[in-house]
Amino acid sequence: MSIRVICPHCKCKIDASDTLANKLKPCPKCKNQILIAPSVEESPKIVPVPHSGSVANAEAEIEFDPNAGVSVGQRLIRRLKPGNIYVITSYERIVAYWKFPDGWLYNVGSGFVPAKRNRELIPENGTFTLIEGNVHKTEEGQRLVGLQFYELKSRGVLLLIAGTETDILEKVTERSACPDSAKRFFLQYIRGHYFTDFTKEAPELVDFLLGDDYHTRQIGDTDAQDPQLG
Repeated sequence: MSIRVICPHCKCKIDASDTLANKLKPCPKCKNQILIAPSVEESPKIVPVPHSGSVANAEAEIEFDPNAGVSVGQRLIRRLKPGNIYVITSYERIVAYWKFPDGWLYNVGSGFVPAKRNRELIPENGTFTLIEGNVHKTEEGQRLVGLQFYELKSRGVLLLIAGTETDILEKVTERSACPDSAKRFFLQYIRGHYFTDFTKEAPELVDFLLGDDYHTRQIGDTDAQDPQLG
């Protein structure tokens, strides 16, 4: 059995075990402390928890895990690694990128601004590609070693970058092929943000980004260890 709760901070809908009633627990999405009591926006009746405990809809219906206090999902990117690259593109441009510790930065045309403070500028509709670049730190410096691609196309998906840094990861559930435009924009991004030697140990990555392979979903070392921060 569970109690339906709505986090007053991020509006996440949560199904919490009735054993947690009247206790303070961290919201699994924004981590703020919330009281486990029926929300005034929902019926106060106790309802069954879905057996799978997985994210059920776009409003992120999440079951509480009393031990871990985190959401349950099938996402492929569990967290954002500070040394890695995360870029979101549309068919027309680089839409956003994630930078540690600044968070998601959104492209307003004249430059990039913090997504959290500019939610009203972010479009609700569109099809986007999230590119994850795995980076290793070597004795000679940082090196790009692998790429993975994910399609983001559900309604309102881009708005998630204005929430917590990992909200959008709930929508990353399967890899997809990388459109030609996304490849070009990503190559433009790394050439503008990193030094020439950044890709010298993985020439196949540059060949792929310049080539006409539109079917590959991942390439290079896609199981890279957590980069060490300098």
